[in-house]
Amino acid sequence: MWEAVLPPEGDLLRQGDLLKDVLLPRLRLPLEVAHVPGTRPNDGASIPLPGYAKDFLVVSQCCEIENGKHVAVAVIRSTGRLDEPLRDALLAEQPPSEGEEGGYVFDQFRLESLTTVVEDDGKSFRVADLGQIMSFGGDRQELGSYRRARMSPEGRRLLRIKLSYFFGRVEAEDAQNLEGKGIPVGARP
Repeated sequence: MWEAVLPPEGDLLRQGDLLKDVLLPRLRLPLEVAHVPGTRPNDGASIPLPGYAKDFLVVSQCCEIENGKHVAVAVIRSTGRLDEPLRDALLAEQPPSEGEEGGYVFDQFRLESLTTVVEDDGKSFRVADLGQIMSFGGDRQELGSYRRARMSPEGRRLLRIKLSYFFGRVEAEDAQNLEGKGIPVGARP
């Protein structure tokens, strides 16, 4: 899943790059800020209170990163302990065919272990949570300084498959409505 050698420091981000310990501001409502003494709070003289570090997986297509202004990333987190059916569903690379036994996890992409970067304990996994995708704008070179691993082409292929299943699922109500009108529903897992 991972390439053996990291790209050079200034290389553009790519889909499947793992970003480690990206510092984020703590954004809870109401926002917690400290104001510079002697200024009015609305003068832009406020400082966000300390944030926290998170790991991310870049999920934007490479052409979007090259030509756009934003980079979409998914939060990396631990699954916690999993029972056997859920573990098997997370390990499945594709959903089961119609009538076939087994499950499939649509909203998480399992990351293989990589020493000192992605570690699992055998009872839980590290996953990119596709339900927690966010977008970064601004200096992408600075964001690239957090890169600690890059996926191989094979790993990016699996990521694209998972993203297509995650974003391409059709709601049952929509499928029924479209089929009733003779309109193709689209790809189905």
